[in-house]
Amino acid sequence: MTIPRCAILFDNTHHFHRHVQVKRNVQRTLAGELQRLSVAFRKQQKQHLNQLRQRDGGAGASFLADGGAASAALNDDDYDPGFTDVQA
Repeated sequence: MTIPRCAILFDNTHHFHRHVQVKRNVQRTLAGELQRLSVAFRKQQKQHLNQLRQRDGGAGASFLADGGAASAALNDDDYDPGFTDVQA
């Protein structure tokens, strides 16, 4: 008894779609872990910079030359750039 060709094609298509789904799940898991690590890094970086500022005398000791967006981002606990459309 031979297996009908449509059954073989269905089986191959099913395996392909399953592979794509697994690949997406792995990518999403890795992206979520990267996001978590990025947030943790930014928090630790902020703490470290604050310690440096305190050690060096507080105001005026910042080595962030522009004092603009980068400085504001480090001082804002809620800052999270999130994912771009390409990363999502």
